[in-house]
Amino acid sequence: MRSNVGFPAGLICLSVCLMLMVCAAALARPVTETERQALEKEITSFSRALETKAYDDIADVTPPRLVDHLARTAQMEPGELRRAMVEQMKVALAAVRIEAFTFDIARAEYRELSGGTPYALVPTELIAVDPNGVRTRFRSQTLALLDGNSWYLIRLQEAQHLLLLQKAYPEFAGVEFPRGSMELLR
Repeated sequence: MRSNVGFPAGLICLSVCLMLMVCAAALARPVTETERQALEKEITSFSRALETKAYDDIADVTPPRLVDHLARTAQMEPGELRRAMVEQMKVALAAVRIEAFTFDIARAEYRELSGGTPYALVPTELIAVDPNGVRTRFRSQTLALLDGNSWYLIRLQEAQHLLLLQKAYPEFAGVEFPRGSMELLR
């Protein structure tokens, strides 16, 4: 003898699954035109800050949860960590000359996290010249992430960058990012 108890339970389970899929689709959303324009403005501001060596402005694009994570790890206050980051940038950038730096916003790839929050991968190229005159080209994807209503940028050149991102923003766990490259130029 066969029981009909499994049929309604299976139907209910299917209905719940379909409802969850509909809800998830409702939460997912593409980047808005206003958000796209805000990202372009942020990238333009960052590029200008890099050209003029406005280190405080450069540090401002660091995602806030990443700053908080790094500060906790270093047992510092976020403001103290930010000041240390600025000093570190001054030292590091004094030793190299940036020959070229470009964000290719026209080729940015817009994606969404599983919770529906949009983010972008922006092709980035940097050519740096060290004190010995050695020129190096770095190609990577800069992650533009939306935290609240503001865009923040993080270069994903190395695996360590991704690990730090995922500790501060666990919603990026499992997200695949293209690898960067480094090339010595003549």
